[in-house]
Amino acid sequence: MAPNLSDLLISISRRKNLVNQRLDFGDVCLVCDKSLSESMFFKQYHVCEHCNFHYTMDARQRINWISDPDTFQESDKLVYSADPLEFKTRLTYKKKLSGDSERTGLTEAAVTGVCEIGGVPAQLIVLDFGFMGGSMGCVVGEKVALALERSYKKKIACVAVITSGGNRFQEGVLSLMQMAKTVTVANQLKTKGIPFISILSNPSTGHTFASFPNLSDIILGEPGAMVGLQSLQVVRKESLDVLPDSANTSEFHLKHGMIDAVVERPKLKETVSNILDLLSSEYKISRKVNRSTRSTRKVSINKLNNNVWDIVQIARHDSRPTARGYIGKIITNFVEVHGDRYYGDDPTIITGVGYLGGQTVAIVGQEKHKTSPNETLKNAKTTPEGFRKVQRMVELASKFSLPLITLVDSSGPKLGIDSEERGLANTIATTISKMVNLESPSVSVIIGEGGSEAALPLIVTNKTLMLQNSILSVVSPEGAAEMIFQDPKKAKDVAESLKITAIDCYELGIIDKIVLEPSGGSHNNIDDAARILSREIIKELSMIQSLPKRKLVSERQKRFRNVGEYSSYFKQAIYNEVRYLKELVKR
Repeated sequence: MAPNLSDLLISISRRKNLVNQRLDFGDVCLVCDKSLSESMFFKQYHVCEHCNFHYTMDARQRINWISDPDTFQESDKLVYSADPLEFKTRLTYKKKLSGDSERTGLTEAAVTGVCEIGGVPAQLIVLDFGFMGGSMGCVVGEKVALALERSYKKKIACVAVITSGGNRFQEGVLSLMQMAKTVTVANQLKTKGIPFISILSNPSTGHTFASFPNLSDIILGEPGAMVGLQSLQVVRKESLDVLPDSANTSEFHLKHGMIDAVVERPKLKETVSNILDLLSSEYKISRKVNRSTRSTRKVSINKLNNNVWDIVQIARHDSRPTARGYIGKIITNFVEVHGDRYYGDDPTIITGVGYLGGQTVAIVGQEKHKTSPNETLKNAKTTPEGFRKVQRMVELASKFSLPLITLVDSSGPKLGIDSEERGLANTIATTISKMVNLESPSVSVIIGEGGSEAALPLIVTNKTLMLQNSILSVVSPEGAAEMIFQDPKKAKDVAESLKITAIDCYELGIIDKIVLEPSGGSHNNIDDAARILSREIIKELSMIQSLPKRKLVSERQKRFRNVGEYSSYFKQAIYNEVRYLKELVKR
């Protein structure tokens, strides 16, 4: 991990024999003391290639680095700060503004304009730490608000690069109110499905960080960047416990679910460009529906192996493909996003966007870490943070009208008092609610174990598929055996009664289609399994995504309203029973 800027400055101030020395960032790295004078890498990215420390870039350097050549057109360049409070100290506010303007060549801490990033038009907001610490006063707040409004009116993506610290106390409470102003305007981008990406550089603190950047669809952080409402020194002062080494860094916020990824500067433009491509794509999968497509499905079902215990073992096989394995095979340009923006990042839930058959889709997958000694990771036991990650992806799919694909493979939710304290039941219920009301097409696939409350929220979709050797259960066979026989070793004896196989779920009307697997299971030919799965998802998706939003929601609501009702399946079962009794009486 790259060093934190705050700790770096502290360490520099404590060095001996620095009083009369001149520090030149272009000669020697302040962190590792390696020479930078001949480094083309440093000159291009302002990153030490030896220790990976990311130095601050000014606004003009940022613009030249992230925008395509000769595409940036600056806006609101001649807006200057005044002195609304006539603030007076040893150095007047006006003189401070004048001095920073002369030194940086800027009129304020924010530079805004329209450019292209990887060929995609975008509104750019760049803050410069060299001008009043990048803090947000009235003019910065106004320039940011105008830029966000321009993004809204032109229907182009907005990208903000944050390098800001503290607050503009010289403008008093007027400075504080800029937080509300920028948040109010940023909210408008949600209504028109306009992508909003923020990049947190070193440092990203204070009023600016606690306003519009935290409303972004995707938040990226540079390595080692100081991130938080307050500086690390203040956090240390106010904290009773000893802080971890990574406290208030990008890495710390990634771990705690507040940002989506930590990306090194040389890869940032490519990452942003890829995200903009994905969220701006206008291509959709379509095909002519053949009415006879499903006419042979019952015939194929009758030929399937339905040895329940064999299927349970295959569903749990150590080599069975996981969600990440399938995503790597069937999704291109996949960008993974992290965190629930509330508490943490559940590693058993994979979320992101990518291309499926040339169309952008939102992906959610339950990921078993099969080699992990941790039982929760090994069996993909979903935590409250995991369900909130799912909700984030549902909201993203809704905002950008993206189809949602879910891959289900979990033994159940993570139980325990810690999960209860963080709202496990609430997150399950609210995830189901959001899935039911999603105004985008959704397709779910049970690829391994569908364990009770962990699986249910992810299969509340327009279409539900199930791999041939997968299971869906209200309780595991071992759990049922424990309750019935007080002996989990008798799981095999109760497995068939639970009706957990794909055939059972199809006949109960819970799933729409069984997806065949290579002989012996998907683990025997992962490439073939992924090809078959990709084809089936695309097929189902092409048949539902032309439906109006209201139709998608109403059909999904009706589907789950009618689950388990007195249907044709139960009528047939009763009819068979009556016929059997009549024949018995005749004898």
